[in-house]
Amino acid sequence: MARIIALVDRLPSDTEWKGTFAWNIILSLAESQHEVLALSPCDLDSIEITHSRLNIARPAKSFGLQYFPKWLQALFQFNPEIVHTFAIQEPRMRGLTIWPLLESALSVIPRIRRFSTALSSDCFTPFPAVN
Repeated sequence: MARIIALVDRLPSDTEWKGTFAWNIILSLAESQHEVLALSPCDLDSIEITHSRLNIARPAKSFGLQYFPKWLQALFQFNPEIVHTFAIQEPRMRGLTIWPLLESALSVIPRIRRFSTALSSDCFTPFPAVN
C-alpha cells in the first residue's frame, strides 16, 4: 500500500462540514491499509481520531513561509509516495505562504504524486500571496 501525507488545516470538530469530511477521508485511507501521516497546523489535542496506520503531527503553527523548512523536513522524513492536500481556509492565509514553494519542491521528485481536494466552489477563489 501507499505512504500518504495529508495536509489539512481543519479540525474534525470544525463547525463547517469540511473538517469532518477531510478527516473522514484521512481515516478511510488508513483503514484501507495505507500508511498515513496527517500534517496540520492545528492543536493536536483537538484531534481525537486514532488508527494504527495513522500518525498525526504538527510541524509548525501555520502554513506561513517562515515555517517552510519545518513542513519540508516533515514531508521528506516520511518519504511519501502521495501528498494529498485539502482546501485550506482562506482567512488563515495571511502573508506569504509555503504553497508556491511546496509545489516546486514536490515537482522535482517525480515519484511523488500530488492530489488536492477542493471542498466547495469557494475553494477555487484565488487569493493573493501577500495581503
